[in-house]
Amino acid sequence: MHDIIAEKTLAAPIEKVWALVSDFANLDWYGPAEKVEKIASANADRSGEIRRIHMPDMPDPVDEILDSIDNATHTLRYHIPGTPMANYQVCVSLTANGEQSTDAKWHATFTEITMDGLTPEMMIGMMEGTYSGMLDEIENATK
Repeated sequence: MHDIIAEKTLAAPIEKVWALVSDFANLDWYGPAEKVEKIASANADRSGEIRRIHMPDMPDPVDEILDSIDNATHTLRYHIPGTPMANYQVCVSLTANGEQSTDAKWHATFTEITMDGLTPEMMIGMMEGTYSGMLDEIENATK
């Protein structure tokens, strides 16, 4: 099992950060995404909701599928099928750090690399950079 972790203390209250993060299919705040499509779930708990992300320089969109969302613990989980990382799972968790700050953590795991020429270390480095950039953009969007 391989871990990818990005953490940051954001200068915004948890309610404001959670409002942005829990709106799973809305990535208006994420500059690199060209377009995001929401494919709603028929489930009352929103599990199965898909955000289809179109990125520049990528021929096909990436589907991220919501597995669970917990408003009480400010946690959501999703998976990303079809990547070079097998069994790619992500947990996003927020913790209040005082009244005006939030500790945010993206923790992803995968079991193996399925594409020749890539190593786990390459993918970990790339995804840590991606998630760190997302945390910076979340902080900017919540100012």
